[in-house]
Amino acid sequence: MSKNRRRHRQPRIKTPAGTELRYNEDGTVDEIIINRNGECIFHLEQMDDGHYWSALGTGQERVDINFHSDSPISARAEAVPE
Repeated sequence: MSKNRRRHRQPRIKTPAGTELRYNEDGTVDEIIINRNGECIFHLEQMDDGHYWSALGTGQERVDINFHSDSPISARAEAVPE
């Protein structure tokens, strides 16, 4: 299923610490965002079935990472209470 046809099972789960989780209909992770002090320090997003994009850090210290696979990539995430 391509990214543009995906629907979030839950619009988002947002923790008080600033973490947001979004899921696809099949329960796999669509997006994870971690904010600290009002700034995004980690962002992972599913771009398509075999492609995830991630950014780590902020500003000039940010690193972008692209994950590719010929077969679907599966990811699951859970917000753990503090």
